[in-house]
Amino acid sequence: MMDRLGHVEGDVIQHSMITKSIERAQKKVEENNFGIRKRLLEYDDVMNAQREVIYKRRRHALHGDRIRTDIANMFFELVEASVLAYHPEKQFESFRLALLRDFGIEPTADAEGFATTPAEDIAFDTYQAAERLYRSKLQELAQRAHPVIQRVHDDPANDFKQILVPFSDGRKTMQVATDIERSVATEGVSVMESLEKAVVLAIIDQYWKEHLRNMDDLRSNVQLARFEQKDPLLIYKFESYELFKAMVQRMNADVAAFLMRCTIPTGPADQQVRQAPQARPAMPNKISLSKENIQNIQEQAASQARQQAPTGLRQGQHGPGTAMANASSPTPPPQRQMPVRSEKKFGRNDLVVIRRGDEKKELKFKKAEPFLEQGWFIEGPANQ
Repeated sequence: MMDRLGHVEGDVIQHSMITKSIERAQKKVEENNFGIRKRLLEYDDVMNAQREVIYKRRRHALHGDRIRTDIANMFFELVEASVLAYHPEKQFESFRLALLRDFGIEPTADAEGFATTPAEDIAFDTYQAAERLYRSKLQELAQRAHPVIQRVHDDPANDFKQILVPFSDGRKTMQVATDIERSVATEGVSVMESLEKAVVLAIIDQYWKEHLRNMDDLRSNVQLARFEQKDPLLIYKFESYELFKAMVQRMNADVAAFLMRCTIPTGPADQQVRQAPQARPAMPNKISLSKENIQNIQEQAASQARQQAPTGLRQGQHGPGTAMANASSPTPPPQRQMPVRSEKKFGRNDLVVIRRGDEKKELKFKKAEPFLEQGWFIEGPANQ
């Protein structure tokens, strides 16, 4: 149209209609981009709220100022969840199994008391029992760890500043690093503080990384809700809350289970924990699965087996008690020594020399392939 009006490239267009149409187009593009950024921010707000909760717990564990309070809150939340799950239906046995699984304790009330006592009182009494058992267990572990650390500290041959103390719950083992001077001064109490810090940090990191992957999958899957005429953001908020709540409950259960069951392994278990794993033998860089290489591998294995056999049996000599056995068992035929195959790679049109026994041929590699399947082998490239 501009060509028909006589305009050339570089002319300044100052008509108000053109200017307004360009402004309207730019406005629509900017509104679209703003809507995309706003939608993205709404998705990120959900993750930011969850990050604040998790990072707050990690900071408390790293600094150690409120870690005891956080662990107590984990215990209470876990007990409260079990009570709310089983008390309305009066499922005493299920509640008892949940306490044994999470804390290793029995309920404070029997089946009749569980059915008649309010849920708040049951949760508080159970939490108090779990807290008392946990405090006594920490004191017992500190008393067990202190003599060992004291002996290491008094040994003049040891000049290190930190020591690794192993803790195990029967399934998982954790090496907890602690300052040896502070451990001796506090009689093992600082070891328990390091244990709580290490357990909380390890379990939080494990479950948080898994939760991030689940949230990424959820964010991509909720877009299918558009086909049901539903808002994907609303579905994302509901589902992410349920995922986060389930993750926190599993995290609390793992922290409570490890802290309530952990002990310091002694004897062979301690040696096994501290022993470094043996290095695995290096594997070859390339493994060829051709027919010739498989035959070579089998022949090498048979040759090694013959070399590892007793000398008398390899040479056909018989001891005084082997005459009857050798007479009744057939003697295997001797293994034919196969030549070593060439591992050089040839092109389809390269001239090669193949051999089988006294027969020898010189031909292209593409024509030699059928002979290789019949037992021939490549002796090398042809002299050109």
